[in-house]
Amino acid sequence: MTMTIDAAQVEQLAARGLPADAIADFLGVPRDAFKASMTEDPAIEAAWRRGRANLQARTMEWLVLSARKGSVQAQIYLADRVFQLSKPTGLDVDAVHYVVEIPAQLPAADWQAAFKPAS
Repeated sequence: MTMTIDAAQVEQLAARGLPADAIADFLGVPRDAFKASMTEDPAIEAAWRRGRANLQARTMEWLVLSARKGSVQAQIYLADRVFQLSKPTGLDVDAVHYVVEIPAQLPAADWQAAFKPAS
């Protein structure tokens, strides 16, 4: 029995973060057959990669938006991700620490004047 796997569906499901096993289950095909199709059919593999890349791009966009809105966690994660701060060269990893302190009692205008964040 020949199974047809729709590349467009694979791309959409991969873009939602589903792992290969879940996509196979969703499509109603055996997991091993789906994994084999990703290695044997360039269109299925390309659809998988496009979907995952789409998810990564949207996730980074959400992180950037959160950072711009003032999320310190998003700012730290982005700095770590963009500048690869978690793997410093020539430094002991235990020696690298992040310290962020924003006094809650300061109004936003006063905080901006005191700490001069980049726009």
